[in-house]
Amino acid sequence: MRYQYKFEIFPKMPFLFLILLVFPAFFLYGGENSILRNIRLIALPEINVLKEGKNLQSVDHLMEMAFVLSGTENESIEYYIDRFFEIIREFKESQDDLSDLKRVAENMLTYLHEHVFKKYNEKQTKLDVLLDTGVFNCVSSAVLYSIALSSFGIDVSGVRTIDHAFCTVKIGDTKYDVETTNLYGFDPGSKKDFVNEFGDITGFNYVPPGHYSKRQNIDKLQLISLILHNRITDLYERNQYFDALGLAVDLYYLLEDDESHETFIGAIQNIGAYINNTGLYTEGLECFDAIVKQYPDDIKIVKVYQSLYHNYIVKLIDGKSYDKALMTCEQAFSRLILTETDYRDFIVIIFTNQANEIARTSYPQALAFLEQAFEKIGADKRLVSAQVSYFNNHIVDLLKQKKIEQADELVEGSYKSSFLNKIDYNKFKGYVVLEQGSAIALEQGYLQAARFLESALKSIGPNSNISQNISIYLRNYEVTIHNQAIGLYQEDKIQEAVTLLEQALVEYPDSKQLRKDLEKIRPYL
Repeated sequence: MRYQYKFEIFPKMPFLFLILLVFPAFFLYGGENSILRNIRLIALPEINVLKEGKNLQSVDHLMEMAFVLSGTENESIEYYIDRFFEIIREFKESQDDLSDLKRVAENMLTYLHEHVFKKYNEKQTKLDVLLDTGVFNCVSSAVLYSIALSSFGIDVSGVRTIDHAFCTVKIGDTKYDVETTNLYGFDPGSKKDFVNEFGDITGFNYVPPGHYSKRQNIDKLQLISLILHNRITDLYERNQYFDALGLAVDLYYLLEDDESHETFIGAIQNIGAYINNTGLYTEGLECFDAIVKQYPDDIKIVKVYQSLYHNYIVKLIDGKSYDKALMTCEQAFSRLILTETDYRDFIVIIFTNQANEIARTSYPQALAFLEQAFEKIGADKRLVSAQVSYFNNHIVDLLKQKKIEQADELVEGSYKSSFLNKIDYNKFKGYVVLEQGSAIALEQGYLQAARFLESALKSIGPNSNISQNISIYLRNYEVTIHNQAIGLYQEDKIQEAVTLLEQALVEYPDSKQLRKDLEKIRPYL
């Protein structure tokens, strides 16, 4: 019996797989070509013009902005603006008195529901579609109503909640909420019959003024911009992330606030998620090259870019495309896309995974291959761990093949070259010594094997496995002499038995068993 040295399997290196999750769609208010060719990274020229010359007091400007944000064709905008003013003209003709502004505001809502608003649809947020079909939601109806009142010089602004939008009209010192989705929506808290009809039309339960969840007052520009919010959400629901990015760019350029920035970042994250989920990394990274070039200082975009590169390299590694993974890793690191930590992690993963495959046929070749990784990132502890594991298995193989001298030379040489530290040297030298002791036990006997191990232990230092085997060999020596002495005694060869035990005690004076045997047999001389 002797100690068995351990055959080690170096595990596949773990790594973090950064998952790009699809960015949640914003609440809807009112409830293969190259990828690069499908994205728009700058605002529409019309947005630029509207922003530079924005005049929230100009009805023409507000209407033009509302149609541009609705996605109306440029050549049709003038037509729709004319239709809007035709509605205003017809409303004026239907009124007896336009001097009572509260009455004008209330009658305008009634008029729009009787002549323009035909059917509620939570997703219909475009003004041109509203004028063509009469289908509306809270945003499109609120925008049209607010601009219509603006044409009479009435102070009107917007209100948004988590998933709803409406208007607030100020007449003198009094403010009135206006639920534009309902015929009875002017100052709805004062109308007892409002709840049922509003519920029938929109599916929302009316809450009296001041009790909406997270109510937020917004100006006309922000109200009109909700058209873009809804269009972006609609594109998300149809997985049209590239089109949504263009609208998010428009929204961010138009408002330049934190929320529009988050919308913009969300659109980019969705594209990253799409690329990640479809595996279109080559075109996808080309796409992000352009995005980062356009917005180099936005750290959130850079993080998406880094995550995308990270996941691409992970995919290459999982597919065992190690050369391509290494090349991509080197390129990304040289361009500062990968952090040094990520770069080191990937180098370890790439080389240890390949080394694992090489080690199936040759541990020396696996060890040699790992040297390339050391040249790139130095003595990373994970590489060292892999290296020691392959060295361990190489030594084990040599010992199994009874190539003890070769194994010994390899261990000694590795220690002298500082490849092995003292602890590892002790471990591997112990393997060799144990195998040498086993050979001596077979050829010369247990006592000689024990003495050899004792000498080796003094040389290499404390080693529990060697100490254990010394005890085993000494015990085996005791058992062997004991059995021989008993055999002689039973043959009445008392003197020979005594002589055998005395000689054995000279060699192993600490043996209690042999001394006890001698004490029992000697009286029979």
